Amino acid sequence: MTEAEAKQSWIPAIADDVLEEMAQRMMPVVRKDGAFWQVALPTPESGQTLARILRATPHLFEPKLLPLVPGLRERARVRTYHTFSYYGKFRPNIAEVLAQVPRDLLAFVQAFEVVDGPQTADELNRELAATEAGYHVATTVFYAMV
Repeated sequence: MTEAEAKQSWIPAIADDVLEEMAQRMMPVVRKDGAFWQVALPTPESGQTLARILRATPHLFEPKLLPLVPGLRERARVRTYHTFSYYGKFRPNIAEVLAQVPRDLLAFVQAFEVVDGPQTADELNRELAATEAGYHVATTVFYAMV
């Protein structure tokens, strides 16, 4: 098995058109001052596609926040995997999260929040198999609008 095939088995493949459609329906959110804020999707520049940007851009790194998101209800907490770069740089991208939305939630989920990811080497070592395979492990919360 090649390194690319090994990584593929941890994060499911997602087609560009499906990724773009899901990104329009499921917004990334963050908590700030006890409230939910929407993370703005990046705007493609000339020659780029939204899918390419969603795969390459870490959505929590210096996010542009949009107005407060009211009325979210937690539907599920899911372990998600994210491409490893460095133990001190946990920077999940939107494509990785959307590729891992459980099928039974697809019709109900309108938002997601990556709430827990590794911050130290000790935290990485708790998930040694994932780290050795080239992944950070996080907890992602999926929300429905109420």
